[in-house]
Amino acid sequence: MMKNTYLCISLALFAGQAAAAATAENAAEAEQEWPSSTKSTGNWDVAALGTTGQATTTGDKQEDNNVDIARISQEQQSVHWNTVDSSLDAGGLHGNIGSKIEIDDTRWKNNTKNGGKFKLALIQAWLRHDELPGWYFGYWNAREDSYSGQFSNQDYGSTNTINEMYIGKINEFYRGNWGVEVLGGTESASKRWKGRLKLWGESRFTDKWSVSGYIFREYQPQSNDSGNGDLEHHIMEMEPALQYRVNPDLGLYIRPYYSWEKQVRQSWGNIIEEEWKVTAGLWRNWYPLLTSLYVGFGNDKIYNNANRSEVFYNGKYNFIGATASYPIVDNLRLYGEFKAQFTKSYGQWTNEGHSWNPFTIVGIEYSF
Repeated sequence: MMKNTYLCISLALFAGQAAAAATAENAAEAEQEWPSSTKSTGNWDVAALGTTGQATTTGDKQEDNNVDIARISQEQQSVHWNTVDSSLDAGGLHGNIGSKIEIDDTRWKNNTKNGGKFKLALIQAWLRHDELPGWYFGYWNAREDSYSGQFSNQDYGSTNTINEMYIGKINEFYRGNWGVEVLGGTESASKRWKGRLKLWGESRFTDKWSVSGYIFREYQPQSNDSGNGDLEHHIMEMEPALQYRVNPDLGLYIRPYYSWEKQVRQSWGNIIEEEWKVTAGLWRNWYPLLTSLYVGFGNDKIYNNANRSEVFYNGKYNFIGATASYPIVDNLRLYGEFKAQFTKSYGQWTNEGHSWNPFTIVGIEYSF
């Protein structure tokens, strides 16, 4: 099913995510934020932005309100926005390196229909150098294995290896930051390369209210497989976010999301996938434990653009989830997420009826 097809050249606007906690020494002063949001000190001189839950800031204050570096991860789904970051006193390379596993299971009343996907992100690296202020670089490598049955008793089928490299530039503007990012990558399952252009940004209006978000476009050309009638893919995704900070240790947020993908085919009409969802939640800093709780609902639909009555997949869903992050030692942090999603679906590419999806992430990250 093309639900998990991979992306193309992109343009993007507004992204940001928040962070809390720097090193053990300044943990008591850190303020927790939310996915797709940011963190700033009183003079808005430090910001953490990103497209997923591992955005962080350095804890150092800077002179003249200069923006420090932001972390931009490439993942689509937020994990946890809190992690550890640190900045050395002088010179050199800084950043975050981590690894994680994801289990995305789908369970039906008839368990012979069960299936899912196991993903191992072997390397998640985000880097910056003091000689290149405002610039960041990254690399992401992951392997996905689809399976039938339950995760505890499964038969593996297709495998996909993903490699991505990206470079971005952070710029400061009124009470916030904006950035541009370019990504290139490959995927073994589709035998395609992909390119993305993204714009993101964040701004704090007051001490209580802040806004952030991103938008990107991707392009994926036709693969070299002979006789392949699947020509190319175009993808757009956007997610603004609004946050209200109740106090330095507690905040509320809402994030509407929309994505659109077109699969160009040689015949039979193009395939369109549209998905929207709304997520609302709260985060809480317990020092040093960082947690969040969220709920949401949405709809995902795949259809033939030449004949919209030909529906391949239509799923309406509700979900509830929680995240947590805890420092094992000074610069090493363990984080995780669990989400339960309940879906009613129909279509030519899926089973008709109700299913539920337990989604689990466990990861570790080191900052230097």
